Amino acid sequence: MKIIEGSYVLFFHQQNKNWLTKIEKGKKLHTHIGIIDFDRVLGLEYGCSIITPKERKVHLLEPTMYDFVMKSDRKTQIVYPKDLGYIAIPEVHH
Repeated sequence: MKIIEGSYVLFFHQQNKNWLTKIEKGKKLHTHIGIIDFDRVLGLEYGCSIITPKERKVHLLEPTMYDFVMKSDRKTQIVYPKDLGYIAIPEVHH
């Protein structure tokens, strides 16, 4: 699937170094491994890789629900996927 404007992309460098962001024309993501120009990402496929100006490889991944949950701001209590199952299961009355 191609990355288009408005798509969310998980820029994956290492397990603890990744960024989830929405792609917009003309925007850039400034990181310690180099600036990622979103115009270079538009039209590429999820699963591709790019090289930053600092010669670092970054994978372009389609984010999962887990990525959205873990990267979201936690201003209120968050419910993690493993706990959501217990909440979503209807209570059984005997």
